[in-house]
Amino acid sequence: MSGIVNSAGSRSGVIGSTEIPGGYEEGVHVATITPSTSGTVTMEGNYERLSYTKIGRQVTVTGQLIVSGVSSPVGYFKISLPFVIGSSTNGGELRGCGSLTLADVASADSGGFVSRTNESTSYLMVYLGDGTTYQSDSAEQLAANSVVYLTFTYFTT
Repeated sequence: MSGIVNSAGSRSGVIGSTEIPGGYEEGVHVATITPSTSGTVTMEGNYERLSYTKIGRQVTVTGQLIVSGVSSPVGYFKISLPFVIGSSTNGGELRGCGSLTLADVASADSGGFVSRTNESTSYLMVYLGDGTTYQSDSAEQLAANSVVYLTFTYFTT
């Protein structure tokens, strides 16, 4: 059935929020960026929030994050997500990847960053692409005023 979410009942062709398993939710997630190995990343207070929409088990996160400072970050970096990524009991893992762009990084090509997830975690992992694979040194590219733009859709439990 097609229709508009969260209005009149389904008899009129409109799907109400109570008819969606898991419901409908919009909100804001205060994100953190954490290096995988060591060091810290501090976020700009006005640019540390990601908007999300949750429809049933599907979550879409979007936003712009700005780094205000770093202290010796090492490894890849992780961006926190508002909900835990789902897991599967039938052997099919619920991994995903998102669309992200970085700007004002230390020295790498800003288009060389890639993201992925693992099931049962609540963060997006960001790596630096290196031709045929990805490397665990993306956190070392973050600096004061680095910007991360992202849109990411995943399924929760």
